[in-house]
Amino acid sequence: MPNKIEHIGRYEIVSELGRGSMGIVYKGYDPGIDRYVAIKTLALNVLGVDSNELEDRFKIEAKAAGRLTHPNIISIYEFGEDTDRAFIAMEFVEGYSLAELEERGELLEINQILQIMQKVLFALQYAHGKGIVHRDIKPSNIMYTSDGDVKIADFGIARLESSTQTQLGTIIGTPGYMSPEQIMGQRVDHHSDIFSAGILLYELLTGERAFVGTSITSTSYKVVHTELPPASKLIPTLPYAIDAVLSRALAKQPNNRFQSAREFADALININAGSIPTGANHATLTPVEKETAIRPEKVSDKLPITLATDFSEDQAATKIGMIPQRQQVDIVPRPAVNDTQKDSADKVATSGFLKITVISLALFVSVGILLVILKLTFIDTPAEFDEMPLQNSSGGVQQHQPGSSFTDCESCPKMVVIAAGSFLQGSPKTEVGREQNEGPQHNVILSYPLAVGVNEVTRGQYSKFVFDTGYKANGCWVYGDDWKKRPDHNWRTPGFTQGEKHPVTCVSWDDATAYTKWLTEKTGMNYRLLSESEWEYVARGGTTTARQSDNSSNSICQFANVADESSVVNYPGWKVHNCNDQFIHTAPVAKFEANLFGLYDTLGNVFEWVEDCWNKNYIGSPADGSAREDGECDERVMRGGSWYSRPEYVRSAYRNRFSPTHRSSSFGFRVARELEDG
Repeated sequence: MPNKIEHIGRYEIVSELGRGSMGIVYKGYDPGIDRYVAIKTLALNVLGVDSNELEDRFKIEAKAAGRLTHPNIISIYEFGEDTDRAFIAMEFVEGYSLAELEERGELLEINQILQIMQKVLFALQYAHGKGIVHRDIKPSNIMYTSDGDVKIADFGIARLESSTQTQLGTIIGTPGYMSPEQIMGQRVDHHSDIFSAGILLYELLTGERAFVGTSITSTSYKVVHTELPPASKLIPTLPYAIDAVLSRALAKQPNNRFQSAREFADALININAGSIPTGANHATLTPVEKETAIRPEKVSDKLPITLATDFSEDQAATKIGMIPQRQQVDIVPRPAVNDTQKDSADKVATSGFLKITVISLALFVSVGILLVILKLTFIDTPAEFDEMPLQNSSGGVQQHQPGSSFTDCESCPKMVVIAAGSFLQGSPKTEVGREQNEGPQHNVILSYPLAVGVNEVTRGQYSKFVFDTGYKANGCWVYGDDWKKRPDHNWRTPGFTQGEKHPVTCVSWDDATAYTKWLTEKTGMNYRLLSESEWEYVARGGTTTARQSDNSSNSICQFANVADESSVVNYPGWKVHNCNDQFIHTAPVAKFEANLFGLYDTLGNVFEWVEDCWNKNYIGSPADGSAREDGECDERVMRGGSWYSRPEYVRSAYRNRFSPTHRSSSFGFRVARELEDG
């Protein structure tokens, strides 16, 4: 029996697992019946907060989950008060949430996914029969226990049909997982949980976030108005029957969905019994060539260790099956930008748009409830649409002027025109971190203008290529405690969470060139990778220093996502820049300042493949900007550094090289387009 001196009620406190502004989550021990419990507390003396209302809400949560006794729902044992705090004692669960499994890049077999979903749906059927709607079904609220069982967590915003408690707002939940009627503040019943369960199933099967936007507004718009691509189009090994089940679960109108969670579960049982062989894995498509070494900038061979006291509030609560209620919204600070640099999904149109105003979005944070009132304005154009090509009066594409931007199709990368010019390629011998392969410095003259991708190619753009061509490419080096080859990983599963606006990773040089060929065929324009000289010319943006702004590696976080102070939290022992860019892995494109040519992320985020064969120096290198086609062509050049790169590797002159078949979660690419009027 633990020897502890602090108590809450009759429970002995073993450890603190999480802390929020209104309470603390503990692991406790019940000496009366010799079991561990999770104890969720609420401080009743929070200044500026109606403690009576908070306590009433806390009781509602306890009452909702306390009604439920089901093997796939975390059990509530007791609600009580102790001095100046209220508490709920509940089942302590050893395991991980499905969100944690996704974050770690762990893939489940199709049969496992369907069995998980069946248990979730059986639990929901039981809760619905008791008059309780969960309203926040999502990966972080589904626990996968150490013995392979499933538990639904956190009925903190569940609705008791008989409750007379005043509603804090008409919308409560997580935007990317809410039903259309939930987003629009309409009546919510068990059909809403069915829709959310459909999103969960879609994401588990495809490895893709279903509805992702750059803001609450754009995410909510997609849930209400856009249809998801069939799951079998993203993962060709999935049975087509899955698409029909998902289509019904994700119907926009509640009456068109499954009419009960049990009906949804039965449809999955029929699929599982009829069309999926035992052991089938949705991520295992083709074998890949094994490679035995990797050269990225590894600093420590030690396994990173995260102590319980280092857990974030979400991590700690997830460990015990109590996930704090908070919106899944990117709240990472970003540098100020002018209006022309903002993503189109965040702009509000002035005419021709359907406006839907939703007021009083309640956001439950940790063990307390934070009321946030938002007014959401939607537009009737998908947020990710890019601008269309400029047309002249005769219908042809206009002459492109330096600094102008355009796109050749809706899903094509946005391009900016770079003027002809010259520069000194390579690094001087005095540059800190310089390697011998960066010399000798030599003058390069680009006598032609060139269109270059404003951003690195994104997952959303790359997915259009995969969808159109059926292109298959599996196997990727991913980073955990070290770089490891994972045959079951690919651009959809790089080992960390990404959205459609993140740069695509786990792409080889061969994959990148296949994309440019598809883009050429799609548009009739000549797309390709940049040459190494072109890349350095546009990356420098007219500068001659080691980096875009100055020679200090500590100022890099202003315009690049690199190995920095935020990375050390997950990866102790890394050699990092002495600044904080707020991202551990990849960042969405254009989150940092552009260079003087209007390009984002030329340094950091992901390494960028270029056309050239590898040579150990610049002796004999072309001086006209063309790619070097002699030398060691079994290795191709990449430039720019990545989210994993330490200071000496994040410089405009730094060069690296890998086999053209090599894929890594720190590798990506940018495209160039030759101009017909250049």
